[in-house]
Amino acid sequence: MHRSDQHGFTLIEVLVALVLVSIMTLLAWRGLEGLGRAGEQTTRNEQGLQRIQTGLAQWSADLDALTDVGMSALQPLDFDGQRLRLTRRSSQPNAGVMVVAWTLRASDAGMVWQRWASTPLTDQQALQDAWQTAERWSRTPLAEDAKFVVTFMPVSGWQLFYSRDGTWSNPLSAADKTATGNVALPDGVQLVLDLPAGSGAGLSGKLTRYWLQPTLGATK
Repeated sequence: MHRSDQHGFTLIEVLVALVLVSIMTLLAWRGLEGLGRAGEQTTRNEQGLQRIQTGLAQWSADLDALTDVGMSALQPLDFDGQRLRLTRRSSQPNAGVMVVAWTLRASDAGMVWQRWASTPLTDQQALQDAWQTAERWSRTPLAEDAKFVVTFMPVSGWQLFYSRDGTWSNPLSAADKTATGNVALPDGVQLVLDLPAGSGAGLSGKLTRYWLQPTLGATK
């Protein structure tokens, strides 16, 4: 009889192999989990950045379309430190004037930057009513306001400054009047937003946006 030199694995060898396989599987799983979390964070940052860009683009579009409707009760720009109301031309040709309001609003996720806008209007009484509605919305929003509101991104605070003759000042101290009694449009507007940590865009701190009247762009 010939004795075989082949023999199986011992119990210790099997246990060691199982331990090594378990460790390698755990490491691979943690690596995949880390990649998944990184991908999710990148997606959240991209979406957050897109919301910021969309909000700032809309802000600039509103200011580019500013118009004085010639009514002493409706200021082209009216900022009280908490909300901004403005009158602007509709993006639709000859459609009329829109009343727009911007403010910060408390939400489940913290403070967020919101915009309310009326439909295009041509009647003075309708404009007056929309102006008052914008004021009421900024203080006490109602359920029916939701269809006119867009929420952009988390913002913990904001400031505005107006530029006149090359000098920046607080809008609440501006007193230049037009022939209709309204505060004259500034040469430029500086917007300062405080982005909180964890805003979803990978950004935090102060974000500053400058706007210059289009008619002054060639000379200033």
